Amino acid sequence: MSILTYSTLNNWGTGLVGQVEIAAGTMPLTQWQASFAASFTITSIWGAEIVSYVDGIYTVRGAWWNADMAAGAVSSFGFVGIGAPGLGGLGFVGAQPEPPVAAVAAA
Repeated sequence: MSILTYSTLNNWGTGLVGQVEIAAGTMPLTQWQASFAASFTITSIWGAEIVSYVDGIYTVRGAWWNADMAAGAVSSFGFVGIGAPGLGGLGFVGAQPEPPVAAVAAA
């Protein structure tokens, strides 16, 4: 089962540094994409690219070097956000080889 896990690495009240870990399950991930609702605006992102931002929902895809992941591989992307910290609805977009799981770590 493939898993997305969000962590807030730094929170200063009006902004944050966040990270999402992508863990491929027993099958590889190909051209993965993820979406999430955010109460903040991303001003910088690494390890992924923003595909769209509509009504507070971000869709991102893997960078050229981590968009395809072998079974059992782990990667991550991070970002700086300005505004009130808050992220929800984290999940994979599109068909995945196994049912995905999303988790949010305690801040």
